[in-house]
Amino acid sequence: PSLALTIVELILFGGSVFVVIITRLSLTTTTDVVRIASLERDALIDPLTGVFNRRYLTMKLDEEVVRARREGHPLATLMLDIDHFKHVNDVYGHAIGDLVLRHVSSLLVQNARLSDTVIRYGGEEFLVIAPNSSEDDASALGNRLIEEISNSPVLLPEGETLFVTASCGTAALPTQGSAETMLKDADH
Repeated sequence: PSLALTIVELILFGGSVFVVIITRLSLTTTTDVVRIASLERDALIDPLTGVFNRRYLTMKLDEEVVRARREGHPLATLMLDIDHFKHVNDVYGHAIGDLVLRHVSSLLVQNARLSDTVIRYGGEEFLVIAPNSSEDDASALGNRLIEEISNSPVLLPEGETLFVTASCGTAALPTQGSAETMLKDADH
């Protein structure tokens, strides 16, 4: 009886050690998966504005071009540029410039359609990928976005307000052209 009891105790102890080892491995794996997912997300998100960054653009635009061509739907892009942004940085400083960028990106996200993708293209430029949109649709969206930006002042830390404006160019995916052509056309 004592030998059988010792064997059972050893088996139970071994099982407990196994459970502890598996639990630790699971925790390490889960932590690593969360960290990797966070790094992947951070690699595609602009840290200042919280919108997608230019690194995400190629992947998303290629996906939307393939979808538009496969389904026969239109695709358009909008290129928005904050007017006189250098002047904002020169007069108010870069901290206020950052505030303006966050403000404008927030307005773009709030006022674009759920199917649209807002991307910080560079500096003070933003790109909106608008699936299922003709150039006229994109132009109407661009006009709404410009109006929203100009009608929504930035609240400065001292309680002042700063009005900013933006310019917008639009382009539709050409039948035979590339996504790069569409981006160049929107930029012009």
